[in-house]
Amino acid sequence: MASSFANMDIKINADTALDTIKDQLIPYSAMAFEVKTAEGVVSGDTVQVPFITKGADATAYHKINNNYETDNGEAHSFKPITINKHYLKTAELTPAQWLRLSDDSLQKIWTELARGNASAMSKDMMALILAATYGAPCFTGVASTFDADDLVDCRRALVDATGQETGLIAVLGGTYYDGILKDAQVNGVGAFGTDGPARNALLPNTRGFDSIISSNIIPGNAENLVGFVTTGQGIVGAQVVETPALPDDVMFTTSTDPYTGFTLGFRAHQSRVTGNYFMSAECWGGFAAGNTASLKRLISVAP
Repeated sequence: MASSFANMDIKINADTALDTIKDQLIPYSAMAFEVKTAEGVVSGDTVQVPFITKGADATAYHKINNNYETDNGEAHSFKPITINKHYLKTAELTPAQWLRLSDDSLQKIWTELARGNASAMSKDMMALILAATYGAPCFTGVASTFDADDLVDCRRALVDATGQETGLIAVLGGTYYDGILKDAQVNGVGAFGTDGPARNALLPNTRGFDSIISSNIIPGNAENLVGFVTTGQGIVGAQVVETPALPDDVMFTTSTDPYTGFTLGFRAHQSRVTGNYFMSAECWGGFAAGNTASLKRLISVAP
């Protein structure tokens, strides 16, 4: 059945699109990430992102101390992130194409527009993960040699560098994630009392990591990055979604992933000149290095 432009529920389309690609958004939980909405955005604007690292221990007094207004060691700050990229993906359809478009096909277009934004932002975020910033890798080797023991070694490197033993996240390139899945220490029923890892290709919390994520969009940079482990403070990012004043004949909505906060603006309109239909997903964003001790790299081979 042909989709009606006038009756299109863009909010439902937008929410369904983000829900469909939610697995691709998980890397945003591996960073300090702040999302804002604004009526107007200019390249070069800044967003102050809360940035918290491990602070000092509490002070132990020998008698009661009523001074509750002295900051004595919590390591917190707000890091300014420059919003310097406008991420935008648009689909154009002629009236004839629109008439042939089913509701299901329409939803698939919205989903791919959202996926394109998430992928581009993720690649820009991970492109920051370089030796000059984050130091020596915790693992160097091809995927066929990577197993659960190597994941333990990366955890130890991260814990030693930060003193943090909880809330650890591993983001692994697809074949390296598969290396953990293939490890007999992990994929057997005896490992977790379930055949879930072998049956569903989903790794549970294991080897001290709260989350182990498979990502096929890690950029193949000159330093051969294939993954990273982090406390969630190694990279700081910000996203701004513009909510402009638009004519009545332009549909607009925003949608937010409830787990990561990742947000996109969605809009649609029909051109008064050509009669063609345009569908877009967009946002502004920027990234910077955070606490460089809070992220350790995995590479395939030393550059």
